[in-house]
Amino acid sequence: MPALQKRNVARQVGRLLVMPVKVLDVLWRRGIMDYYTVIGTYAMYAYEAAAGVVFDETTMATNDVDLFYTANKQMKFAQVVSGHRSMVEVLREADPTFDRNEDQRESAMNSQGFSIDFLRREEAEKFTEAFSISGTEGDIYPVQAKRPNKFLGSPSFEPVVIAVDGSMTMIRTIDPRTFMEFKEWMSNQKDREALKRNRDKLQSSAVKQLLAEGRLISRL
Repeated sequence: MPALQKRNVARQVGRLLVMPVKVLDVLWRRGIMDYYTVIGTYAMYAYEAAAGVVFDETTMATNDVDLFYTANKQMKFAQVVSGHRSMVEVLREADPTFDRNEDQRESAMNSQGFSIDFLRREEAEKFTEAFSISGTEGDIYPVQAKRPNKFLGSPSFEPVVIAVDGSMTMIRTIDPRTFMEFKEWMSNQKDREALKRNRDKLQSSAVKQLLAEGRLISRL
């Protein structure tokens, strides 16, 4: 399959961009990743690291990280994070230029256009109005994920990934079989942009191949 190739560890020590590694590292240190799971394209970095392969640029094309809130009830932000009033302020530890995207309030974006998108589970629909992560007005307002129960029922997958500068962090994401099935479903949604549906199909097929070859192991 042209979407992936075996990884030459000697030449490809660092694969991930520095910024997402910085962001995830801050969230781990602050205890916030105890409540979140990476979904979307960035999960593919976890799978290629575990499988020892490299996916091609078309399969990996994205400029944002999707974080899905997995806890049973809304996080008490003040109890988890000391010294900050909002999620935006926490992200500024990784890059001081992060700010909320006022056109998409579920996202924080830095000056280079790199985004962190926050998604919530279905139970949050019981709230009559959108709510911010920390309860402060200028913070992130998560949007509901598509088929959130699919993620909630998935075992976690947590490999270590390395950035191009040698820095490391752990990515907590969903089981590769869950990812494969979800991306296959997304690729068939007619209201989704054709370019994104094509990428969904590539990602589903690539992970399916790794599972079939035994390079990735599903716990489902």
